[in-house]
Amino acid sequence: NVRVLGFSNISSLGIPTAGTPELESLKFVNIDRTVVSVAENGDLMVGIKVRQGNHLVGSNGLDPTRLAVEAAEQLAVPVMVHVGNTPGPLSDVLDLLRPGDIITHAYHGYAHGILDDHSAVWTDVIEGHKRGVIMDVGHGAGSFKFDVAQAAFEHGFFPDVISTDIYTSNVDGPVFDLPTTMSKMLNLGMPISDVIASTTSIPACVIGRDDLGTLRPGSVADVAVFERQSGSFEFCDSHGDMRRYPQRLVCKHTVRDG
Repeated sequence: NVRVLGFSNISSLGIPTAGTPELESLKFVNIDRTVVSVAENGDLMVGIKVRQGNHLVGSNGLDPTRLAVEAAEQLAVPVMVHVGNTPGPLSDVLDLLRPGDIITHAYHGYAHGILDDHSAVWTDVIEGHKRGVIMDVGHGAGSFKFDVAQAAFEHGFFPDVISTDIYTSNVDGPVFDLPTTMSKMLNLGMPISDVIASTTSIPACVIGRDDLGTLRPGSVADVAVFERQSGSFEFCDSHGDMRRYPQRLVCKHTVRDG
């Protein structure tokens, strides 16, 4: 029995297939209906999602993100923006976002990412992050590149939230599960304390659920017990880059609502 909380796609089409251009026409966006739907299902819905890739928005530019923010403002919830091959630089997306809104797939390997031509994090991206925009891994089948993450980590640009974006196309690799994604961040140089916070307390805070992701007395007892193993372990990113790293996190025990 798992607890699943979701973001409502600003497009009424949702994502019937991975390549569906659900925002090619803005007739598929109805802010009023979105607001009512999320408000009536507040026990399940915690934000608004928008996929802002060129192949998904057609000629609509950044209008889908503007509309998602408009809906989210009425609900006082965050917007999560899927990036990767966005129509224009990431800074244009960040300019539309508010503190607490989320960039997912932050370490993708496509055009208009977080790195400049010298593998340094864009100043505008750093400023957006400092302003409170949340950076989420969102690994997925095609949205995490070792080289990008490694360069960003070397500049101290770690994710706020570590997530898998797990679904049928990546559950058998390269994602597998959350501990595998956490292990990649750990091996790339993210401190273990930050890895833990980024999979527990921080994401809970981002979605306005401070009752989750904590071991405070009186809180819900959702507990995962991990073992940190040493050896030689194989990991793959979303672009087919296979690497061996010396450590991994393995979940040994799980308690749900104990």
